[in-house]
Formats: sequence, structure tokens, C-alpha cells
Amino acid sequence: MKARILCVYDEGALEATPFIGAKGASMLIEVDGQRTLFGTGMRSRYLAHNMDHLEIDPESLDRVVVSHGHRDHVGGLGAVLSARRSPIGILASPSSAGRKGPIRSHGIRIPSELADMARVGYVEDWTALSDNLHITPPLPFPGGDECFLVLTTADGPVVLSGCSHCGPEAVAETVRDRFGRDPRAYIGGLHIVRRDKVRARAAAEFFKGIGCSDLRLNHCTCPAAITDIRGVLGSDAVGDFHVGMAAEYGV
Repeated sequence: MKARILCVYDEGALEATPFIGAKGASMLIEVDGQRTLFGTGMRSRYLAHNMDHLEIDPESLDRVVVSHGHRDHVGGLGAVLSARRSPIGILASPSSAGRKGPIRSHGIRIPSELADMARVGYVEDWTALSDNLHITPPLPFPGGDECFLVLTTADGPVVLSGCSHCGPEAVAETVRDRFGRDPRAYIGGLHIVRRDKVRARAAAEFFKGIGCSDLRLNHCTCPAAITDIRGVLGSDAVGDFHVGMAAEYGV
């Protein structure tokens, strides 16, 4: 049996396609007969556009997982809720609730007319979504916390990252403690938003040290950082992951 991970929202999109590239992150994970949307990008209209052209029916989703409450990960949620005929569960890191009060700079914001379509819960510990898909406990970073998805495959854990604000080292340690193995692949953001050769090289050396040679990077990992990481790990080990790109793993 195979699991499939499809990029739905990212700053980059496949050339010569109708997909829109815009700030934000979203991936669709299909495994164990279920479909999980991980993140929703920043803008509802762009998410709806990409989902339509990728032939993803919002009603076919089993759940939405929110890694953290930054707008580029939760802003498109309305596109899912407004297109559904039945409520959907939303699992989120605790800080995704945002700050209380009339104005919030981040966090899940559901219009009152869509409130009945959302069943929001907050992740406190490891959560099994199915036999092979899991949510990590929230990992803290300054100003918030972030959850990650972990796909258990025949060759080891695959990490799906929104931004990795806490650093990939903390994520790998959490995964190792749970599954007894280091991640064999890492997909998503590393939060190196501008060229920083020191940080990029440190990340590359870390992945090299744990034997993780399947990186598919996007969103908050800038192109220059990806190039620098490739300089350490090689081009075969480090790929882009733009809208329309997919990865498959045996489970």
C-alpha cells in the first residue's frame, strides 16, 4: 500500500499549469483510505483555485490539521468550510487559537456563518489519525507552538512540516523518541526565509548526520537556502515541493 503527499499551496507552482503559487503552505496526505489536509495557505480563493484544478473535492476530506496559527497556514480555511455540505474536524496546535480579544494578528478565525461547519480541537500529545499517520505533540517556539505530521512508512518515519520554527533537531528528537528511528524524509518548510549560509549548512549537516537524504523543501525555505543545502547533501537528496508536485511512500 502506498501513501501519497500532494502539494496544494506554496510560493512555487509547476510551470505550464493553471496552479497559483502564493505565500503559504498546504499539503494533502492520502493514506489508510483517508484524506488529510495539512495547512490551508493564506488566501481562500487561491486554495479553492488550486483544489479545483487538482480535482480535490472539499467534501472528500476527512479532516484538516493546522500546524500553527500563522496566517499563511490557516488563512484559507474558509475555502474548505464554505464548500462543504457537512462539518469537518480541525485539529490544531494550542497556540492556533490565537490571542483573545477583538483583534488577533494570528490564529484560527472562522466566520460566524461557517461556525457550524467546523469542529475544532487542540492537540496536546501524540495523536494517531490512522494506522500510519500521526500528529506530534505541540513543540514550542518563541511566541507559539507547532505540530507536525508523521507518516510511518516501510523505510521509516516521514516528517511533514509547516515551518519547523522549533528547528528540525527538535522535531527529529520527538520522532525518534516515539518511533525509535530518525526521520528518513522531511517534507515542507525549514524556516530559513532569507539566505543564511550558516543556518543552511547546519541544517544540511544535521540531516546528513541522521541519514535523512530525502528532503522536499518549500514555503519558508528560500531558494538560496535550498541551493546551499544541496551543496552539502547533493541535488539528488534535496528537491523542491511546489504546487502540483507529489511524493509517494510504501506503508
